Amino acid sequence: MDVVRQAGDVVSAGKDLLVPKDFFPSPGPTSAGSPITNRGLPLDRLLPVSAMTGLPMGGNAVNLLPSNLPTGGISFGIIGTNFNLNLALQALENQTKSRSLSKPEIVTVENAKASIVLGSEIPYATVSSAGTQVQFKEAALRLDVTPTVVYEPNNVTRIKMKLAVADDSAGDLVNLGGGALVPTINKRRTETEVLVREGDTLVVGGITQRTDTETIRKIPVFGDIPVIGWLFKSKLTQTTPNRELVIFVTPSLVRRDTPRASLQPSTVPR
Repeated sequence: MDVVRQAGDVVSAGKDLLVPKDFFPSPGPTSAGSPITNRGLPLDRLLPVSAMTGLPMGGNAVNLLPSNLPTGGISFGIIGTNFNLNLALQALENQTKSRSLSKPEIVTVENAKASIVLGSEIPYATVSSAGTQVQFKEAALRLDVTPTVVYEPNNVTRIKMKLAVADDSAGDLVNLGGGALVPTINKRRTETEVLVREGDTLVVGGITQRTDTETIRKIPVFGDIPVIGWLFKSKLTQTTPNRELVIFVTPSLVRRDTPRASLQPSTVPR
């Protein structure tokens, strides 16, 4: 499986079933990762899921944060098949209130882990006797899903979802001596196990991002004078509003008796 720098996925699992590499199942509701503004995503039919028990609770699952609040925690919810998720996302995109990042699809077998990574590698320099070398530190949002099929009368699919979240930007630089500055990585991690019916959509929210940009303007030479240099320069700090990344995961089963004609090779990325 190729690791892609994208968010959101479709996970398909079948008991003791190996799917040919050239075929993917036809997905139900499209899964997409979207940064949502504080104006909100209209998921009024969303059922929240307890991160400890994996069972649905009352109220709304993904409560998008106001722009003046600090970063919140990670929450989970389930969207039923009677909710048109694609239509809601498209409406928000038309109003420029959200943006779909990607719609990757992956196939895995029962009890096998599937992973998707969104992030970047941050370069930093190290100094040694061999000279200056450039190394990289990963800052990424990683989603690990291990599906297990539970055969019950109501056809429930159990998904054990391991989610690790890391800030996709570098933190403060730490001086290790010898001129080596290494960036710190801010991380948030959570792990849960939830029960999702086939065709329902699992929602992961509460992953917020905010960017602070500092710009210094100065008059050459005069701005570098100690003590009085600040008379010839100014500092401007700009903070972008909080953005929330929402991940949708829709599982579907590929059964032994599934005709090959129903598996659509056109959905496979080339």
